[in-house]
Amino acid sequence: MFHLKYPRRRGFFTWDELRCLARSLGFQAHVFEKYVAMREQLDTTKAVSSETILSWIEYNYFHKAFHQTFNHHTADWNECVLKNSIKMLYYHIASFEELLNMRIAYQVHEAGDMKGMILDNDTLLRAIKMCGRTIAPLKLQHRLKHMQDAFEEKGRIQLYEFLDLLLWCELYDAIIVDGQDLEGGKEDVDFYKLVDFEDLLTPFDVKLANQLNDKYLAEEWDFGKEIIVDRKLSRMDAPVKTESRKEQVKRQKDHYQHLKSQVSESQKSVYNAKAGYVRPRPISAPDLTMYEKPDPSMIVASRDVRPQSVYAHFDQLLKNRSAKESAGEPCLPPKKEFLRVENEVIVTSAHIKDTESTMESLKFENEVLVRMY
Repeated sequence: MFHLKYPRRRGFFTWDELRCLARSLGFQAHVFEKYVAMREQLDTTKAVSSETILSWIEYNYFHKAFHQTFNHHTADWNECVLKNSIKMLYYHIASFEELLNMRIAYQVHEAGDMKGMILDNDTLLRAIKMCGRTIAPLKLQHRLKHMQDAFEEKGRIQLYEFLDLLLWCELYDAIIVDGQDLEGGKEDVDFYKLVDFEDLLTPFDVKLANQLNDKYLAEEWDFGKEIIVDRKLSRMDAPVKTESRKEQVKRQKDHYQHLKSQVSESQKSVYNAKAGYVRPRPISAPDLTMYEKPDPSMIVASRDVRPQSVYAHFDQLLKNRSAKESAGEPCLPPKKEFLRVENEVIVTSAHIKDTESTMESLKFENEVLVRMY
């Protein structure tokens, strides 16, 4: 049906290739030439890049040609299909004829209300098989679980979403089912060959689905294996290398000697600069002043605080008091008379009147507020 399989140059489409693309999607062959010529001048001798075609789509060059035509879908819906088709042709995922088969398989199983294909595993598997591809049922359920949140219609799948789902599928003819060819008949002698009836009576699609499910689960559960090597410990003592440690000790010792000399030089410079003079004698010299004899004139008489002297002092005070009493002199100091100072009146009659008026106004406001609310 198509004389071309893929675009000759990746990322570019000739006008002949664009005609094949339009036919695979169900439109007229010259739809691109017709509606692009209405906006700009055409040069049919040069190829068109895929970026240019996407820009035509963004500028709504084909809105009138794609809106509510043969498939009764909107222009946005058909433009999304066109974008995904260009991507699949760019990476050679599908040819022009395969795109045609994908579109026909989708339209055959599309619901009558034109809202998309119903998300049913059997329906999807039949449509995928019509496209020449297949997928494990478990993998299909897993992919739909992650993809259906982004679907345009809940519980339905559109054609451009169906093309994305086909990227996870494998070629139907490339899969070889185990035990596909069961040889029957007689052997060399007059005995019939034994054949497992379960394998013989199981349909091919069921065998294919079981094999694909087993392969999918093996891939999903392949977490890798840890290989543990049996390494037995040697009975001989492990050799200890002391050369590096000796070298380290020697190096640290040299550094310590240099640091010690620097610290001593710094200490000497501090001693020489302290208080602005040079210390005459080292700090460790003995203090000879402690051996000198004290000067008697510099000795201060200390008070005797022994118990005998304290008792003698109190006896002397008692004798002096008794002598003053016999002479008629007062022994105690004279007392000063206490004069009470009268305080000024703090609360006056004006204060009392102000307080009474304030209390009356507060009572009035309370009654008014209670009646109001």
